[in-house]
Amino acid sequence: MTTIEKYLHLQGSVPCKIRAKRGFATHPRSIAERERRIRISARIKKLQDLFPNSDKQTSTADMLDEAVQYIKDLRKQLKVQENT
Repeated sequence: MTTIEKYLHLQGSVPCKIRAKRGFATHPRSIAERERRIRISARIKKLQDLFPNSDKQTSTADMLDEAVQYIKDLRKQLKVQENT
């Protein structure tokens, strides 16, 4: 047998693992991770809709910083109203 025939014969004895196409992961962990990312994205969008003047193009970290700042401002306004 030639070297190539030996190589092909060896390959034939080992089952090949078929790879999924991009976006079609089949491993349960990959599917679970995709579902988790989808849920997080949906909740981030809902949170973003709650705040006025929120820029849809900002990163998640920047949007969360803005949300925290907005909530702090609302708390300050509430304290001012309670004291009057």
